[in-house]
Amino acid sequence: MHYIDIGMDVHGEKPPVIGGKIVLSSPGRLCMRCMGLLTEAKLAEEAVRYGKAGSRPQVVWPNGVLASTAVGLGVELAVGRAEFFLTLTLSMTETKHSNRK
Repeated sequence: MHYIDIGMDVHGEKPPVIGGKIVLSSPGRLCMRCMGLLTEAKLAEEAVRYGKAGSRPQVVWPNGVLASTAVGLGVELAVGRAEFFLTLTLSMTETKHSNRK
């Protein structure tokens, strides 16, 4: 059975950076541990950082992008055309709005 995993992280402070990852693990191929994406050290580091983006980070839209991409990957798998690893990084920056006339 194929396994599609999505995850994201908010890190940095000025500006914050949102990083996302979609991983496909297929039968007979590498698993997340074999790819080096899931290690005890990485899990421990993530546990320390968890929640540092604040109590209510705005992550709806990046999760939507990741979920939509994962669905697209699932469709590609269903028709027999997909096998890849994708890293998606989005950057948020502050902008100043001015009144244009």
